[in-house]
Amino acid sequence: MNKEINEDVLGWIYIPDTIINYPILYREGDDLDFYLTHNIYKEEDKAGAIYLDASSKGVIHGMSLISGHSMNNKTMFGNLLNYKIQDWADAHRDIYIYDGIDIKKYKVFACVLFNANNERLKVDFNSNCHNLVLFWVWVWFGFQ
Repeated sequence: MNKEINEDVLGWIYIPDTIINYPILYREGDDLDFYLTHNIYKEEDKAGAIYLDASSKGVIHGMSLISGHSMNNKTMFGNLLNYKIQDWADAHRDIYIYDGIDIKKYKVFACVLFNANNERLKVDFNSNCHNLVLFWVWVWFGFQ
């Protein structure tokens, strides 16, 4: 799981037939957005890494917020923008997440696209839909 590369590796996310096949990182402490601007090797990198939001307190579960850049070259979470194309979305409903213990399969049921420069996301789910995923695709317009 790449813990030998970085002790902050907490899990893995994989979406078949996409480039999304990445470790999920989680950092405790004061710099909770560290992986927004650093890669798995803790080096500065504009692509950052895929990381678990601080609100999850280091536990991956069905309502976790997993963050990452949506790069113009389709790396990181760049493929998620394709969920606005119905045929593509239908063909990519399954998401696999390894939480450090088990591999869990989730189904995408919705995708919301918004500009992260203008909106702040507050996630407060009260649900038992543990096998469904709602994607919030944050877009920093003009980010390369």
